[in-house]
Amino acid sequence: MNRNELHHAINTAYSPELGYGIEKGRPGKYKHVYFVVPPSIADMIKLGNYGDYVRLAAALTKGHRAMNALRPIDEMDTVDKLMSRLLARSEALASSRMEGTFSTIQEVLNPSALIDASPETKSVVGYAHALETIFDRVSRQKHEAVDQKLFSDIHIEIAKHDKSFSGSPGEFRSQDSYVWIGGFRIEDSIYNPAPPQHVSWLMENCTSWISDRDVQEEGDAGITPRLTLPIRMAIAHAHFEAIHPFSDGNGRVGRCIWPIQMILSGYSPLYLSGYIEAEKTRYMAGLEAFQKQLDLLPMVEFICDAMQDSLRETLVSRKALSEISARWKAKAAPRKNSAAERLLEHLVGQPIITVKDVMSMLSISEPAAWRAVQQLEKAEILEETTGQQRDRRYSAFDVLSILGRPFGSLVDEAIRTRNRT
Repeated sequence: MNRNELHHAINTAYSPELGYGIEKGRPGKYKHVYFVVPPSIADMIKLGNYGDYVRLAAALTKGHRAMNALRPIDEMDTVDKLMSRLLARSEALASSRMEGTFSTIQEVLNPSALIDASPETKSVVGYAHALETIFDRVSRQKHEAVDQKLFSDIHIEIAKHDKSFSGSPGEFRSQDSYVWIGGFRIEDSIYNPAPPQHVSWLMENCTSWISDRDVQEEGDAGITPRLTLPIRMAIAHAHFEAIHPFSDGNGRVGRCIWPIQMILSGYSPLYLSGYIEAEKTRYMAGLEAFQKQLDLLPMVEFICDAMQDSLRETLVSRKALSEISARWKAKAAPRKNSAAERLLEHLVGQPIITVKDVMSMLSISEPAAWRAVQQLEKAEILEETTGQQRDRRYSAFDVLSILGRPFGSLVDEAIRTRNRT
């Protein structure tokens, strides 16, 4: 990390009175290396540069338009919640890929993934469960749900299945656990986050600010324009990543802050990692500008663009998934109220099934379940994926193609590509 690239307010010796600055590592391996103790979020807001007002206003117009198109969380119906669950799986895949953890939508949606999947897939599924934890806990408990334990619980879900993780899942860095961003060696780093002895109080500051009802309500009401939701999303995420509280997994945990903040403001969550994966260089540049120069504008612009394009992507996926049952019915022509027709209604929410699953969800006998599955397999709606005679598993690849397609790609092309393979 080049000290000369730091904002002058940060590039000064840390002291408890000031509350931020640079500090060398404790005696040992990093005793000659400087690390940044970031300003508190309140100080970040005071010291930060918002840049060109015209650019900021243009960005916020995009972000606010996306926010206003979101369904209020207390008006979400069963279909909305089903779609949110499915899209959370896509979010988990995209966010994990950015950290080098790879899986497929088929593996992640497999109901038995946590039993017989690879460690990487289990880690991604754990991340999806963490998103569900956020949705459930924060929507029920609101601001009281947001504390250091919530972030520890999220990290546990992500790290407990990851064999490459060397620390203790859910525990903040301590003692000699120093980290850096960029480069295999610390000498080549772009940014050196907070020394471990400062992590706990910095996280207390971060979570207290995110859960501050007055901050949220003043920003959402327009009383404090610099606290509007897209700006809060940029600030909270950048601050969390500047702390880097865990020895690994910080990116995935940090991206969970956005759905938390959206839910606290009363919106159904919008997932941004697909856009970030596609625009990772710009994302990293925005973080670097914020953390090193306290330049807020690039990150705010990025968040607003991500919200706009992610909303468009969500609406495309939702429309495709809502129309797919009718397309299947036209293709398979099942008898009205037959087991095959009833099964079609379940496949969007559970696109990977076994005959036992069908027996349970439709309350029918095994022979009837077999007939329904075979009818949909013949119509090329279901495809057997194990190649086994026993414990066979069937996938509705149209759904998997919609959820697993690259960000911004066409739904019909994704389905056609799958059908040609």
